[in-house]
Amino acid sequence: MSIILQNLRSETPGFTPAGLSPGQLCFNVADDIVFIGDGTNNKTLFDGTQTPVTPGTGWFSVPLSRNILDTFFISNPASYGDNPADGDVLAYSASVGKPVWLPSSSETTAIYTTTNSLVVSAPGSTANEKISNALGITPVEGDSVVVSGIPGDQYQGFYLFHTGSWVFAAGYAGPTAIQVPFNNAGSGLLSTTVQAALTELSETKLEKASNTPSTGQILSWGGSGPLWVNETDVYPTAAQVSYNNTVSGIPATNVQDALTLTWQRAGDALAEANSAQSDATAAQDTANIALTNSNTALVNSVNAQNDAANALVVANSALPRAGGTMTGDINFNDGQAVDAGTF
Repeated sequence: MSIILQNLRSETPGFTPAGLSPGQLCFNVADDIVFIGDGTNNKTLFDGTQTPVTPGTGWFSVPLSRNILDTFFISNPASYGDNPADGDVLAYSASVGKPVWLPSSSETTAIYTTTNSLVVSAPGSTANEKISNALGITPVEGDSVVVSGIPGDQYQGFYLFHTGSWVFAAGYAGPTAIQVPFNNAGSGLLSTTVQAALTELSETKLEKASNTPSTGQILSWGGSGPLWVNETDVYPTAAQVSYNNTVSGIPATNVQDALTLTWQRAGDALAEANSAQSDATAAQDTANIALTNSNTALVNSVNAQNDAANALVVANSALPRAGGTMTGDINFNDGQAVDAGTF
């Protein structure tokens, strides 16, 4: 490839070319700028500002002032990458924001930026057409573009131009739920993305109750959906449950009355039992008294018997024995009758 030198203008104001052929150099002496044709689709100033041109006639600019050159790239290769190899050319790279050394035979790709709002308003029926029209360029294989926006914007993301169309590569403002994979192993769900999983859960979730609950109410199904109701509206009271009294004979036809009568009868039975217990206690006390009196009478009877026996002993001792002779005086107590016929 030959190098073509062109002095555009040496007097103020300087001239900016509409486009250059690859390898063409144009010096703007008045403004200390050199324009280098790189065959891209954009005119690129050394500050990174780009203007679309006819594809293949793009260029990038380099300042000519010595102090800028020392810090830019011609005098300081480290600022734009490795030292050039034989035949390399400088080509602007939007990905790093400055020119870099590339083989002269390599195809130069470009990185573009635009916004979601510009893509939405651009003409076209597909994302591919709308992005290209928003950029105002004819993309080449390997080009890329960042469509800035917020999560959920229709076109936001990072795209690569591959096999003739823009291909979505990644979310630029953060992935949306539909772009995040979901592992459904063990979950019982069929979805494979977060968006689909949330939708699947939403479709199978219990509907929200149509009314606001009050204290003590319970959630019940109201035919058309969940409904907060009083507990008595769902579970019957004892008075509402029928009772079969065929076996028990209790004169009640519901559980509430049957329990009430059963409790009353149990209370009556307890009262009767307590009364019987009192009567039994009184009878026991009476029997204990009678037994005590009987024991006392028995003791008195034994004592009287003992006294009679003692008196008999004394009497026997005082009387003459049969067949014997009684001697001495016989004394009788005052008032004691004496049967004269005895002697």
